[in-house]
Amino acid sequence: MTLVTTGDILLGCNGDTNGAGTFTAAGGTPGYTFTVDANTTGATTSTTATTLDFTGAGIGVLTVTVTDANGCTQQATINVTEPPAITLATTGDILLNCNGDTNGAGTFTAAGGTPGYTFTVDANTTGATTTTTATTLIYGGRRRLITVTVTDVHAAAARKRPLMSTNHLCWY
Repeated sequence: MTLVTTGDILLGCNGDTNGAGTFTAAGGTPGYTFTVDANTTGATTSTTATTLDFTGAGIGVLTVTVTDANGCTQQATINVTEPPAITLATTGDILLNCNGDTNGAGTFTAAGGTPGYTFTVDANTTGATTTTTATTLIYGGRRRLITVTVTDVHAAAARKRPLMSTNHLCWY
């Protein structure tokens, strides 16, 4: 007798609870009974004559034992994992040398989630120019705010809003 699974699952986003899979019994003597030995995923299970299906799984483990009509058993496990949470780091608040300066510069860098990041400048009252590659660079900014959101390929998002400011009044 065998108990075959659909394989381990990597959820699309950190915190997702949409994992689904199947345990399928074959061979032995039909008249299978499925027992869920461990379900740390929060998944809901249902059975047919030859399968145990689950849906709504978050991170964790599902371990199932199948017993055939002769009392023979097989056990299998499906691990459900998730990517790390998406984060957006910045160079922090930017302190310009003088009021009126337009030389503020900084970087936004994404991590976690599932790479394939898209950066969106939601607000830019600094007048800064932005370039977007694997990171987003801002330069030529004056005193004000800039807000950037990063989204990964599964639509998980993070947002940051550093401030460009000055505490100096310069005379030219």
